Amino acid sequence: MWEEFEVIDTINKIRNELYIKYREYGKLYKKGLYVNNLKQGTWITYFENDSIETIMNYKDGYLFGHCEFRYKEGTIQSKYNLNSINNLMENDSNFSSLMCNKSDHISYPAKALKNNIQGLVILKIKIRTSCFFEIEVLRDIGYGVGFEAKNFVYRLLNKCKSERNKKCINQEIILPFIFEIEDEIED
Repeated sequence: MWEEFEVIDTINKIRNELYIKYREYGKLYKKGLYVNNLKQGTWITYFENDSIETIMNYKDGYLFGHCEFRYKEGTIQSKYNLNSINNLMENDSNFSSLMCNKSDHISYPAKALKNNIQGLVILKIKIRTSCFFEIEVLRDIGYGVGFEAKNFVYRLLNKCKSERNKKCINQEIILPFIFEIEDEIED
């Protein structure tokens, strides 16, 4: 049983303020801030031994800036700077509008949902020309989730390639995808 503490406007179903989630045996699992239903600022998840597992920063509901993954003993496993996606979004309006609505276009693999698989997938996109790009999965959580994220970006880039301008050529972009089974807001 998880315990959650948050400030919710149950009439409008809007989450605001601090979000804290505990493991069933009382240990802290996750904390962060919701502003108007969007994750904002630094979100931290913890291992069972109380050490930090992940540090992720959000801006208006999207991962932004520094994110970090650690081993249970506290040493850093990997770090990513997610600011580079802003360059592509500023220079490609079609890509930007589709990415802003990515939850409407990407499927959560059924096997992952059935097994309650959640987490962060990180892709590296290398755009060489308006028609040639490579996509590499840097971080995956299994159960077809990384594959779905990669296919989504592949479809998206193919759809946008005719409108991609020269500013987007010869770029490498680190693109995060959060797969999370959201808790329902109760009345």
